[in-house]
Amino acid sequence: MLTIKNLFMFATILVYLVGAFAAPIENYDSQLNLDSHIAKRAVTDKWCKGFKIAKPSFSRNNNQVKANSRVKVTWENGASKVVRVNDLELMQEGVGLLKTYWHGNRPFKDGETSHTIKFDVPPTANRNKPFMLRSWGRTESGPDCTVYSKPFMFD
Repeated sequence: MLTIKNLFMFATILVYLVGAFAAPIENYDSQLNLDSHIAKRAVTDKWCKGFKIAKPSFSRNNNQVKANSRVKVTWENGASKVVRVNDLELMQEGVGLLKTYWHGNRPFKDGETSHTIKFDVPPTANRNKPFMLRSWGRTESGPDCTVYSKPFMFD
């Protein structure tokens, strides 16, 4: 005969058994995510390591850009397999993409390439929050590579 006590015991045992099988599945998913991250990092390192926005070089003591000024941006490909730069974007912390400053195709010559950009500030940008530049680089047959500048502020 099915009683409330028996039903409660059955439910308790069922929850215990499901929990015993669910824990390893959660750990397995977690391990898969970790393995995927490690594999993605290895691929990125192989293709992208060394690709950077070299100038303007921002630091804690030098992180100001005059709004609406023309600035020569220089990229270096270092030991990466990046062969050309495709764009330069303005990003802001907490907002994301604000503006694409330039989109095109700049090949590297002797490990570097450059382009002069007008650094205007979109009216929707919060000038009290840090900005960053983001750029995409292309390889001949591998993944695209993305780099970010150090944070900076507009005068």
